[in-house]
Amino acid sequence: MFVLSGCGVTTDSSKSAASSGNGTGTGTGTGTGTGTGTGTGTTPGDANNSGTVNPGSGQEPGFDTSNGAVLDPNACRSAYATAVPLQDSADTTSQRESTDALNGISLMSLYPQTFVPADSNVIAFYKSLPLGTVLTDKTERKNLYGDNSRFILVYDIAWVTTPNNVIYIQTPKLTNKLNSCYRIKLDSINGTSITPQKVYSYKQ
Repeated sequence: MFVLSGCGVTTDSSKSAASSGNGTGTGTGTGTGTGTGTGTGTTPGDANNSGTVNPGSGQEPGFDTSNGAVLDPNACRSAYATAVPLQDSADTTSQRESTDALNGISLMSLYPQTFVPADSNVIAFYKSLPLGTVLTDKTERKNLYGDNSRFILVYDIAWVTTPNNVIYIQTPKLTNKLNSCYRIKLDSINGTSITPQKVYSYKQ
């Protein structure tokens, strides 16, 4: 070890250059953050419209959802109807069609007949016509064909001017696991111009 002294500088060769100095530092910092979130929910439809849905857990469709079916909470619900639901099957022992004379509605099933009556049964859900509604002659009633003409709905033209003129038709399961449901708005005296909309609701 040797020591050099001069001009007020002292060097100790036993220390490395890396440890020959020290220093301290201070620093401050700030930060900001932003966040975004998304949520899902349901937008229900009504008798004349439909909504989109992102169902929560446990919600299962009560009707077939294929072929462009849209969500409608009233789809083929007994709670929607104020008239007794009208039913008809292709059973050859029954009448050609089922009729609700009071409300001017007839329903005919043209689905294949099997040994299981439900395989051809169709059901109409609708509200009663207002009291005092005057029906036309039966010969003036209009025909509407649904599901590739596998059911026929015959209606009085009084339905066209009735506020609650939406009818739901439940059809057999066929090859599907669930029944299908169609929404029909009777807003034209030309039955061929009315297109049934396939709809569904969730199990309750």
